[in-house]
Amino acid sequence: YNNFNNILWNVVSFYEMYGVCHPRGNGDPEKQRLGSPVLSRGNDSKNVLDKWILAKLQILIKEVTEGMEGYNMTAASRPIVEFIAELSQWYVRRSRDRFKTQGIRSKEKGISDAEVATTVLREALLILSKVMAPFTPFIAEKIYLGITQGKEKESVHLEDWPKADEKLMDEDVIRQMGLVRKVVEMGLSIRAEKGIKVRQPLSKFLISNFQFPISDELLKIIADELNVKKVEIVKDVKSVGNVAVKEDSGIAVALNLEITPELKKEGLVREVVRAINQIRKEQKLTVSDMVAVEYHTDDELLNSVFGDKKFNEEIRRSVLASTLSKGNGGNEVEIDGKKVKINILK
Repeated sequence: YNNFNNILWNVVSFYEMYGVCHPRGNGDPEKQRLGSPVLSRGNDSKNVLDKWILAKLQILIKEVTEGMEGYNMTAASRPIVEFIAELSQWYVRRSRDRFKTQGIRSKEKGISDAEVATTVLREALLILSKVMAPFTPFIAEKIYLGITQGKEKESVHLEDWPKADEKLMDEDVIRQMGLVRKVVEMGLSIRAEKGIKVRQPLSKFLISNFQFPISDELLKIIADELNVKKVEIVKDVKSVGNVAVKEDSGIAVALNLEITPELKKEGLVREVVRAINQIRKEQKLTVSDMVAVEYHTDDELLNSVFGDKKFNEEIRRSVLASTLSKGNGGNEVEIDGKKVKINILK
């Protein structure tokens, strides 16, 4: 149940939250689905994550179809669970910021990155509902009707069985993303072994013996996942000093563990954002609720972070706050072992 229903419904809820807008204001009950008429199924997207999930979607159709035709229900159903996990834990999680860029439109086609991502996620959920229908008929129906809004068939069970699009089954993208996820896992393993939280930024991550030329887009994914300033491909990671090294299947990675005073402050910013967003969640605030945040702490380093113009702006932007200023009272939280009182005013 946790690996299927909960994860799947979290993805659907995410789509409902970010894939829907209110054309005449937040109070309008008539909702409009975001999506690009230019990218009707997301097939023309240049984003590597979009290409990857669409390729995985075609493999899902192929594997489930083969399992069904062979009367092998285990082989037919297992790919559905695996796809839902990848859709949630990699595609949606890595694309979260894209869904928040509704106003930023590309020069080429006049569409926002949010519309492209929404189109791709809609396609993934729509096809998924059709593939799931013989196994989980009711939740498949609920997803289908929620996405189509009565503009397609009356029921998912009246739809044709989907066919895999060989043109979208990009094996290079799948292989490359698989290796990217592997080196990320290795880097996270180093962090865990050294007791360094992912919220603490580090300066550099090194990779050697990578099996293909890696694009800047994939390097950025690795950097974001590991929260490092720079990712470099080198001949030998062991030749670089002051790093922790890990090797697996011929690939070697190394993480620079030095935490400078500036990196320490950036890590505290991440901790502050996490603490404030947790309080927002407890107060049941939505993504459209702007707030004013007050803080009080006796810690000199934390006060310098709050008082720094750049960090102050970053925190406000990350927690949807119009102001971030000194105050008294509020929820007491611990940040890096130091006590801070935070008050959120709607």
